[in-house]
Amino acid sequence: MDDETDDAAPFTPAVVMSAHEAALLRNPELVAQIEADQADPSRAVRSEARRPCEASET
Repeated sequence: MDDETDDAAPFTPAVVMSAHEAALLRNPELVAQIEADQADPSRAVRSEARRPCEASET
């Protein structure tokens, strides 16, 4: 918490991530690969979860 002269209680936002995410981000090769993939749209992979469901013909 920051020290303020008025009676307000200001809070500094926290950055929250899981231990697993922090461990992955400590891998410089992985971070470089992720950044390269994000910079090049041709590397994108379509997710099955985002595809619309096709109506079955019955």
